[in-house]
Amino acid sequence: MLKLRKYFARYWFLFLLALVCIFGQAQSELALPDYMSDIVSNGIQAGGFDNAVAEALSPTTYKHLMTLSTKAHQKVIKDSYTYTKAKDVSKDLKKKFPKAKDLYVLKKDANEDKLNKAMIKGMLIAESLSSDNKKSESFKKMQKKMNTAVEKATSSYNKGLQKFNDGKKKYEDGVKKIKKAEDGYKKGLAGYNKGMAGYKKGLAGYNKGVASLKMGEEKYNQGVTKMKAGEAKYQQGVAKYNAGYQKYQQGVAGYNNGVKQYNQLKAAYTKLAQAQTSYQALQKQMATADEATKAKLSGQAEALKKTLDNPQSKKVLAQGASLKTMKSKLEASKKQLDKVKVQMATGKAQLDKVGKQMQTGKAQLAKAKVQIDQGKAKLASAKAKLDAGKKQLDAAKVKLDKAKTALPKGKAQLAKAKKQIDKAQKKIDDGGKKINEMQTAANNGDMFYFIDQMDAKTKNKIFKSIDKQMKTMGESTMNIAGGQAVKSEYKRLGADTDQIQNDYIFKAGMKMVVIALLGAIVTIVAALFASKIGAGVARDLRLALFKKVESFSNEEMDRFSTASLITRSTNDITQIQQVTVMFIRMVCYAPILGFGAVTHAIESSVSMTWVIGVVILIILGILAVTFSIAMPKFKIIQQLIDKLNLSMRENLSGVLVIRAFGNEKESEKRFDQSNTNLTKVNLFVNRVMASLMPIMMFIMNALTLVIIYVGSKQIDLGKIQIGEMMAFLQYGIMIIMAFLFIAMIGIMLPRASVSANRIAEVLNTTPAIVEKATPVPFDDNEKGRIVFDDVTFTYPGASEPALEHISFVAKPGQTTAFIGSTGSGKSTLINLIPRFYDVTSGQVSVDGVNVKDSSLHELRERIGVVPQKGVLFSGTVTSNITYGAPNATEEDIAEAVRISQSEEFISHLEKGMNTEIAQGGTNVSGGQRQRLAIARALAKKPEILIFDDSFSALDFKTDAKLRHELTKMSAKTKNTVLIVGQRIASIMDADQIIVLDEGRIVGRGTHKELLQSCEVYKEIAYSQLSKEELENER
Repeated sequence: MLKLRKYFARYWFLFLLALVCIFGQAQSELALPDYMSDIVSNGIQAGGFDNAVAEALSPTTYKHLMTLSTKAHQKVIKDSYTYTKAKDVSKDLKKKFPKAKDLYVLKKDANEDKLNKAMIKGMLIAESLSSDNKKSESFKKMQKKMNTAVEKATSSYNKGLQKFNDGKKKYEDGVKKIKKAEDGYKKGLAGYNKGMAGYKKGLAGYNKGVASLKMGEEKYNQGVTKMKAGEAKYQQGVAKYNAGYQKYQQGVAGYNNGVKQYNQLKAAYTKLAQAQTSYQALQKQMATADEATKAKLSGQAEALKKTLDNPQSKKVLAQGASLKTMKSKLEASKKQLDKVKVQMATGKAQLDKVGKQMQTGKAQLAKAKVQIDQGKAKLASAKAKLDAGKKQLDAAKVKLDKAKTALPKGKAQLAKAKKQIDKAQKKIDDGGKKINEMQTAANNGDMFYFIDQMDAKTKNKIFKSIDKQMKTMGESTMNIAGGQAVKSEYKRLGADTDQIQNDYIFKAGMKMVVIALLGAIVTIVAALFASKIGAGVARDLRLALFKKVESFSNEEMDRFSTASLITRSTNDITQIQQVTVMFIRMVCYAPILGFGAVTHAIESSVSMTWVIGVVILIILGILAVTFSIAMPKFKIIQQLIDKLNLSMRENLSGVLVIRAFGNEKESEKRFDQSNTNLTKVNLFVNRVMASLMPIMMFIMNALTLVIIYVGSKQIDLGKIQIGEMMAFLQYGIMIIMAFLFIAMIGIMLPRASVSANRIAEVLNTTPAIVEKATPVPFDDNEKGRIVFDDVTFTYPGASEPALEHISFVAKPGQTTAFIGSTGSGKSTLINLIPRFYDVTSGQVSVDGVNVKDSSLHELRERIGVVPQKGVLFSGTVTSNITYGAPNATEEDIAEAVRISQSEEFISHLEKGMNTEIAQGGTNVSGGQRQRLAIARALAKKPEILIFDDSFSALDFKTDAKLRHELTKMSAKTKNTVLIVGQRIASIMDADQIIVLDEGRIVGRGTHKELLQSCEVYKEIAYSQLSKEELENER
């Protein structure tokens, strides 16, 4: 093909335009899978939300987002959103988010990529912890932690409350004691005063003591009676107390037993829960671990699973859910027992008090008894006792004074304790409120309340754990998850997410349609340019080939053969035209498509590019093997096509001869052999090349399966999305199609290469006859004069010369005839004059100029040649006659028709001169063809007329008339007439007859002279005419 590059060079601009269109076509096709991936992943799978950036956020979500973001990310978010009050929200946003009030609106100049990275983590955490997402694992885990926190806080609160109550009770006891002490002081003071008064009255009373002693004895007796009744009641109370105390001890034992069971169950459950968590962690670790690690961890996992599958373990895990209930019951029991204990203590205190009272009563009775018994003795000493009482009163007065001093200090301590109690009460109240808030948050699933309460260290610990989990997610999965978080936010704001999804899909779909239409347009334009280039190159090659063939001498025509030249100018050029179009459409397109597909495939999923690499290596191997087998056969095919065309041409052109000799079977056999040879090679090549398509289809289907298998794993790991896998699959198919295009052009390219070489062989052939750059002009004084000067000619490849040492002169106005046996060189000699061949040695001169030095066009313009076989062209009779003289007048045409003896048969034709002549003149007879060929040469009015056995198909009468008219014309116009003939009758009137035998001149003269001097001529003459006819001619 490179040998013909100059014929392609003129179309470089069209080629460049076609290349631009092809590039556009490839880019449009490469863009479509990305849009399809976007529709599937973001439009369908993600619902039209392709990242974590929301157009607007509610204040609650914004607050949560800030809580869940790092300081750096908080800054990015703050810089990207503007707080807008409900009254200032735009109509579009109000329409889009009907439930929204105040909003944080995304700024127009916000960097979405940067913002997406800042928001995605917080949005994912916020969404996973949202009360709208209660079924998620993260929510459940966080809720469990929440409940635990509430339980711990409640337990701590209860303990604090208990301590507060204890402290408060002590305070209240202190208050009571102070009050009691104060009351005691007052009573003591009153008692003292009373004692003093009593003392004063004591003396009087002493006097009455004797009188009242009798009364005391009566009271004593009454007291003894009451004592006995009280003691009975006291014994009943002790019995009840003992029974209650026994029940209390049983309750304490039951409570202790329950606590023990609770602690045992809690320990077992905690251990199994840890084992369960460890087992789940091992399963996750094994899912992403290599085989060695899996083997190492499988033993541990199996042991944990065995422990967890134990019926007792399952029972404990089932009971573990009731731990909270058990604890609540135990705490209630504890409270009840404490209450009973208090009641028991109170009862015991009362019994002890009663017992003491009983003892006191008994002691008093005993004392009274003694007093009564000793009354009289005591009365004697009463005065002494009264004195002792006076002393006691004085001592009491001292004590009262001390109590009076101690009471202010006690009150001060109580005041201080009161402040502490009030402070503790506030803390208890705040704790209660907080417990209620926590309980409300837990019931409402408000995780953010608890996150807000966490310290920075705890938050960072949680964020690090979340980061670790997110690292296992691919970027695409993260974006989808972030988009879903935005979708949930939009739903909370009242947006129609279905409409958003439809709009997203519609916009992406319209982009695909536009790109597809643009691709179709540039494809059509590229095809138009390619067709124009192909047709233009074919046209230029045919024209160049035709011009080159026209410049060929008979030597080149013999070398290439007509059949081969026809094949080269039709089939071979068509092959190049087709390959040119295919080359532009496929070979230029395939690398762009293939390279672009590889690039896009790598961008879609780096982890799957090894699949494409393997497929490319396999395809390259297959193509290399296929072309190495098929390529050598294409040149053979072209050679066999030439042979088949030659065989067909010989059979068609020689059909009459074949039928005449009954040699149809032999001709059929020769043709069948050529056809069979071509068929075998074609079948072999077609089988080899046809195998490419099923192999490529197998590779394409296998690639599809591999990509789906590997892609599903990648999707499962979160590294790619479904749409990205589909796009990767399409890019893989595009790569195979690129190689398929190359393979298709590879099938045609070898044939085209062979065709190009064959055409280049013709175009690069230097004709044996080459016109000089500066031809010598003809000498008008030598007009019509032909001189052969010792001419020798040998056909290329022949061992013997066809002509040897030929010398003669043909003069204007004379007729020179040539005769000789077949193969004597007559036609060869005639062909040297118009320079169809160049002489081997010697010189041929026309009009005084060596034909080698003259202009070929001017030389052949001066000569009219009528070949042995009259060749006519498709057209009318007129167009055939004027073929060499397009400007001939009607008189010139009529004169040529008259001289050639064509008037009679033309007049009998249906349309006369306008009668259509079939290609090759097949609709007229051989004689009519010869006469029309003669008329064509005559209409040209040349200086030199050459008739190469042109009268052989004419009858003698027509021949005689024609020669007579030629003689008259020659005498009038001074034409130089050269006649090659086989019939003596056709040449006997010539002014000069040259007899040839084996390429040499063996006789020269007139008819009469040669009958006398040339034996060869005489033999020919006597073989055609009788002696009498020859004598008459003399």
